[in-house]
Amino acid sequence: MLQVEGDVVVPVEEAYPKEAYSAAVLRPRIHSQLRKYLVPLSETPVKKPAPNLDLNGLDLKKSIPAILSSLSIDRTVPPGSHFRGGPAEAKKLLGDFLAHKLKGYGELRNDPSLDYVSHMGPYLHFGQISPLYIALQVQNAGRVPFKSREAYLEELIVRRELSMNFAYYNSSYDAFAGFARMGTEDSEKSSER
Repeated sequence: MLQVEGDVVVPVEEAYPKEAYSAAVLRPRIHSQLRKYLVPLSETPVKKPAPNLDLNGLDLKKSIPAILSSLSIDRTVPPGSHFRGGPAEAKKLLGDFLAHKLKGYGELRNDPSLDYVSHMGPYLHFGQISPLYIALQVQNAGRVPFKSREAYLEELIVRRELSMNFAYYNSSYDAFAGFARMGTEDSEKSSER
């Protein structure tokens, strides 16, 4: 069995041993470990193979239409009209961001009319690009002010990993939506009275 924590740069349990209540708490711990984790991945040979481990998987040698037809998919849901997924598209958008937007990111990212964002969110969410890959590309971007690289890396690593920390350590992290719904239902009932 091989386990890779690809959602973050610094593994959640390594970054902080309990729920962190702010980025200020998590930041120094993450920064102290970036030298260890912010490095290109290398393949590590398996020390003890598990020959009797029988895992069902997809035969990726089949054609894409054959693979898709074998999956249980709700085909009544239409494809997204404005989103093109996949690692190739993620890398294309990242390349455009690095070439045209990262240079001004430090100063212009908070102005929504300028669109100085990377658009990596959905690709990170669906695992189509690694935060480590993005961080290494940003770190190695030439002719980009340090302030812009640092601002992006702060959001990609520290702020994102703060949310991962919360989801990992807080046993009620997914219950808050229920509280919001309960509040809405309560207010609807009181308006009916």
